[in-house]
Amino acid sequence: MDSILEQLDFDATCDLILTNDAQIPPPGYYDVVVQVEEAAAQGKLLAVMEAFATLRCMKAEPGQCLTISAGSCSLYIAVKNGRKEVVESLLAEGVPVGPNHAMVATLNKDTAVLELFLKYG
Repeated sequence: MDSILEQLDFDATCDLILTNDAQIPPPGYYDVVVQVEEAAAQGKLLAVMEAFATLRCMKAEPGQCLTISAGSCSLYIAVKNGRKEVVESLLAEGVPVGPNHAMVATLNKDTAVLELFLKYG
């Protein structure tokens, strides 16, 4: 039986042209994201709101939403840690609820957070 490596053609060529369409966040973006995540974990609502205000002031590429990009992970952290006020603030900012958020709230039996998900869609 031949090895799998013998079946591969390492001399093949590809005519596919790759482009770099990735949008690069502005300087300081990742620092603010860390601040949001830490504040969400600790339940510091004012710090979350201030960090989101900072994100709104950052210049983004057209079509790029910095607050929603930063908010998804922060929402997960807030849900996981039972930070209802932070969850509501993030939802009010327009951060979308994903399946992982709902799963964590369900596993935590956090009906208050699940009700917030229904309230904000």
